[in-house]
Amino acid sequence: MLRNAAMQAMGYAASYDGMVAYANNIKASNAAGWGYAIFVTKYPKDWFGYEWGNHVVMDFTVDNWGIDNFNLVVAHETGHVFGCPDEYGSSGCNCTQLGGRYQIANGNCQPCATNFVPCLMCSNSQAVCDYTRGHLGWNELAVQSRGTTTLKGTWTFDFDTGMQGSSTGSDIWWEQVNNVTRYLVPQGGAMLANLGKVNFDAVSLQTLQTRPYTMTPINGSNNTSNQLTAGTVVAIKTGAGRYAKMKINSYGYNLGMTWVTYK
Repeated sequence: MLRNAAMQAMGYAASYDGMVAYANNIKASNAAGWGYAIFVTKYPKDWFGYEWGNHVVMDFTVDNWGIDNFNLVVAHETGHVFGCPDEYGSSGCNCTQLGGRYQIANGNCQPCATNFVPCLMCSNSQAVCDYTRGHLGWNELAVQSRGTTTLKGTWTFDFDTGMQGSSTGSDIWWEQVNNVTRYLVPQGGAMLANLGKVNFDAVSLQTLQTRPYTMTPINGSNNTSNQLTAGTVVAIKTGAGRYAKMKINSYGYNLGMTWVTYK
């Protein structure tokens, strides 16, 4: 096998285990969490470029893409190494399949995407769509504001500025009707969507853009009707038209929360 010959020529065992050792050495020498091997050959293969676990195999011609686009095909196959699914129609992709570090839906799959955009995993484009960024674990695009804070009872919060207590521009109000009854109330044209206890890091901008928002307050009362228990994630469309997400870290008269607001 060509792989075995290549491993032996570099001083490794002429086997799959030798290739694993090579990848591990790449990681160790670069203090990296991930590493993989690429084999480029002039000999016939079943497919001009493919990923298999921790390595990629390609030929110089890369089918009709040509050597001038070799880098784009390498980038596409590298996406597969890190869990990115194909997005082109003939791949058999679908918008509900999950992939990548955070198991994000393949929402830019060409046949079923609501707002399809050219992307690395569809047409070897240099563009990287939001879903692919999420699959890669790079889920933070241009961020307007972000942080972790304690939202005080009866206070407001502006997700655009990351400030609480403002009399103008606030997006939510942590209303305390009495010692038991509490509501998270949208303010200033903002809208909310309760996503439940989902992976906060996996909620991307495109995910936020597709949620069904409402101006209905979310019940956060200190009883069995509480919908704001620790771990709950709430999506926000701010009064300024931006999208944000917040996670409830701790519940009480004051809410411990983490938020990210996208530009």
